[in-house]
Amino acid sequence: DGQNIVLKATPNIDEQRDAMGRTFRRGLIGIQRAAAPDKVKTVHVSLPEAIMLGASETYGNISQTLAGLKDILTRRQSAEQMGGPIMMAEVTAKVAELGIEPMLRWIAFISANIGFLNLLPIPVLDGGHLLFYGYEAVARKPLNERLQLAGFQVGLAILMMLMAFVFYNDISSIVRRTLGVG
Repeated sequence: DGQNIVLKATPNIDEQRDAMGRTFRRGLIGIQRAAAPDKVKTVHVSLPEAIMLGASETYGNISQTLAGLKDILTRRQSAEQMGGPIMMAEVTAKVAELGIEPMLRWIAFISANIGFLNLLPIPVLDGGHLLFYGYEAVARKPLNERLQLAGFQVGLAILMMLMAFVFYNDISSIVRRTLGVG
């Protein structure tokens, strides 16, 4: 009736499976959004409002990704959730079945996260180049060429290990689903 109500809720930890059959843990309090089309409300907004809402949504997406990575690093969630191009294609196919709006949200989510990851201070990525430029601006001279090369090699090794890991997860997921294991 138009009143704010403050509730205290302690989520139950529940193990669930995602669309790809991977197990993950999630805190649940027994509330979910309505998916019925008659419950969805379209709101027309001005261009400045749309830009602000888009920035807010992008920030939320990146924050959610960072929280997920933190949970993986602290072992609150399984690293099996991380997937590569095979998982991305499978999820994209499933999201495409839901309609244009979920598909556009998925595309925006992927684009924002790829952009964010590209800005990480890993030398072979744009964020690494910005790191070197920042050093050059402060020190008034470029970083030693040998250190730059070593940085690029370490950055490339990190990216190659990450790629191998997500490909392994993709292939493991396919094998588990095929064999009906896990």
